[in-house]
Amino acid sequence: MPALAQRLPGIDAARGIALLGMVATHILPLMGAGAEPTPVGLLVSGRAAALFAVLAGIGLALSTGKQTPRQGRTLRAGQRSVSARALVLLAAGLTLGMVHVNVAVILVQYAALFLCILPFLGLRLPALAAWAGGWILLSPVAGYLLRPLLAEHLAPHGLGRLAGGSASWDSLQQPGLLLADIFVTGYYPVLQWISYLLVGLVLGRLALHRAGVQLALLGAWVGSGFSRLMFGGVAADES
Repeated sequence: MPALAQRLPGIDAARGIALLGMVATHILPLMGAGAEPTPVGLLVSGRAAALFAVLAGIGLALSTGKQTPRQGRTLRAGQRSVSARALVLLAAGLTLGMVHVNVAVILVQYAALFLCILPFLGLRLPALAAWAGGWILLSPVAGYLLRPLLAEHLAPHGLGRLAGGSASWDSLQQPGLLLADIFVTGYYPVLQWISYLLVGLVLGRLALHRAGVQLALLGAWVGSGFSRLMFGGVAADES
């Protein structure tokens, strides 16, 4: 009972929503006639994967000290555990990449995200929030500048985007293309998707069990939805 009492039902509900969204992305049509997105495509395409990334950051925060991040030996033990999970995700992603499906497999990028987030696990909330804000602002600029440079470098070698859009064991034969695709040019560029995990880490370092924090987050979500309704926005998309 004490362990159950410490769970956060809202986080579990969000995980369920993300899981249902990912399932819908894989089994339901996302595009209709005339290449127009279906209601399912508009609702979950890209968003489910992004929610999973944010929840991954929250989970990492909760497992590494919640409001007070672990330090020293316990932090290193947590980082080793996250690294082991990343290796499992990498192997699973490369294997699933061999299967031809109509969506891009994100597991390899998740593995890279888990490895890239390791240095941030010991940061306290103020430093973590600063990193998250800076990454959100600057990573799109970095991606915009790097993509043409990488394209110019890879094109003379006859390299473009990974075949099928997903990394697989065959992709290891072209390591430069593989790394470029994972971090910058692919469907889920890690350079920018780190922002989702950093946001999740920030949220996980908050006192999520307190009603005031929950209300503040709900207000921020409602405000974000209202601003999108009033001023418009571009829906997330896997391409």
